[in-house]
Formats: sequence, structure tokens, C-alpha cells
Amino acid sequence: NELDLMTAIAHTEKRDAFLDFSEEIVCTIWGVVYVQPKSQIQSIFDLDGKKVAIMKKGIFGRGFKKLCKDFNINCIFLETPSQNVSLDMLKEGKVDAAIFNNAFKELYNETGIKETSIIYSPLKIAFAVPKGKHSQLLESLDANLREWKKGNNSVYSQSLKKWLGTIE
Repeated sequence: NELDLMTAIAHTEKRDAFLDFSEEIVCTIWGVVYVQPKSQIQSIFDLDGKKVAIMKKGIFGRGFKKLCKDFNINCIFLETPSQNVSLDMLKEGKVDAAIFNNAFKELYNETGIKETSIIYSPLKIAFAVPKGKHSQLLESLDANLREWKKGNNSVYSQSLKKWLGTIE
């Protein structure tokens, strides 16, 4: 209850216990494995026995651990306190790969890493408010998002193109 509004948060069952979410989805993001530009890692199977940086308590790190377990891939996971630390470890060659979301490279204008085709765990990103509070705010956001999603030149569409390189 310290915040009135979260502007971009993944919708999960666990968060449903203490947050109310907008009905309109802002966008979808997913986990991606990033590597150094000259890396030969192309599939999840290439990560067996490799060092992978994941953000501690990060939703995509947890999803990637589960994916590896499901495929019997034995990575050496190095948990980091932030995405910046994971990025530094990757660039310095301390890890073979790092886990971020698909928007990471665009949002941070990062050129020193390469996105692989290893993608997983799509999540809906929405607005959220504390449970039972600010329902009128969510209704207003939903109404505006519905309207913005109708036009290819709306602020919504232009923002998706700029920040995610895609239209939802």
C-alpha cells in the first residue's frame, strides 16, 4: 500500500492476492537468453553445464530454472541483485549467458550483447493498484487503452514501436 499505481507489472496468481489489475493488457513480455556477440550458444541444450546469470527473485529467472529442469538441462545459476550486475557479468565473460526480458536490449539501448532465439514464459503486463483501492483509476486506464489500441498512430502504438519494436 505504499504505491497507488504500478504502471508495468506482470500479472501472476500470487500478485492477485494483494493487487487489482487492469483488464486491458499493456503488452506481453517474455524471457530471453542473451549471450556475448560471438557466442555459439543457439539452443537451450547448448546451455548444459554453462554459467547463467539470473536476477535473484526475478520472475524470468524462476521461469528459466523451471524450463531447464523440465528439459534436464544442468546450468550453473549465478543469482545477481540486479539486471545491471547480470549484464556486467555477461559482458565481462564471467557467465556464458544472462536472462532478461525481450524488451531489455531496446529499453537500455544495449549493443554489447546478443539476443538468442531461446524464449520462454510469456507474461501479460498490466497496470495494478492495491487490492480494493483505486478502481476508478483502473477503469479510466482501461477505457483509454481500449481507445488507443484502435489506432496505429496512437500514443500507445507509437510507444510499443519505439520501446519494444513491435505492435501488440
